[in-house]
Amino acid sequence: MNLGEAKRKALSLMAEYSVDGVPIPDGENADYLNRMNRFADMAQKELATIKKIHASYPIAHNPIKPQQGLLKGFDLIQYLPGTDIIDQYPGSKAYYFEVDGVADVYIEENVAGVWTPLVTINNTTKGVFTAYKGLINASNPNNMIRLRFSGPYVYNLRNKALFAYSFPTADDVPIYRPYIRYEMPADFMELNKVIHETDPRAYKELVEYYWEGKRTFVLNYYLNGSFLIQYYRYPTTIDSTTPDTYEFEVDTEAQEAIPYYMASKAIFDENQTMATQLLNEYQVKLSRLTTDDNYGIQTISQLYVL
Repeated sequence: MNLGEAKRKALSLMAEYSVDGVPIPDGENADYLNRMNRFADMAQKELATIKKIHASYPIAHNPIKPQQGLLKGFDLIQYLPGTDIIDQYPGSKAYYFEVDGVADVYIEENVAGVWTPLVTINNTTKGVFTAYKGLINASNPNNMIRLRFSGPYVYNLRNKALFAYSFPTADDVPIYRPYIRYEMPADFMELNKVIHETDPRAYKELVEYYWEGKRTFVLNYYLNGSFLIQYYRYPTTIDSTTPDTYEFEVDTEAQEAIPYYMASKAIFDENQTMATQLLNEYQVKLSRLTTDDNYGIQTISQLYVL
């Protein structure tokens, strides 16, 4: 059903669609019609909490190993003045680290035995970790590169990494944290499940993840593979600009309740008795909707490998 069809059904329920078999012009029903878009939106969003709209969001997560090796560099370290903290590797092409406090950090290249600054970062933010990442443009791609934490004050650092690979831009340098956060789409309403596809061609429901707030999916850095976030979404908002050709997004059986809600709200000021009857019919249709969600396998209790 589209929005225009729902409006015609609503007018019929209100006994405002025709007189003596002749359709009433839209101009005479303009006050009703102008409000119906918003009423349709309210109804569909309520229905979507019962007959939920399926959606999915793919994530490709295949982390790049830093030069220091797996599971290293995540620890919280306190820098004390007088002893610089240094990581150095040959041919580093990118860096990532986080600091909390007044800190002086240097990316340096060893050129003929002399450490030459390439990048200087002076952090002044205190009480919260600030992340820095970027590309390293050395004069010789094989020279030794070091990440050096220095300065006259005590501060904290964590999640430090040097990468042997370059990236198209600084924004493409990986975030190096034990857990990586992925924001869900704006239409995300509720999580259904997470499917993990890994080599050799395994398909399983994932249980090793965390959820922050309403829309943030948190994944272990070293858990690689393709992840499919199966979720329930909000329907598109229907407003005054939505055309009558818009197709409702909830299931067909749920769509049939929408005109009753539209009609009850549109006629309320003129005929509260009819409005109440129509709203009651809407509520009855609402109560008859099932929340069954039996699409395919609902609980994957074993691992399938081809």
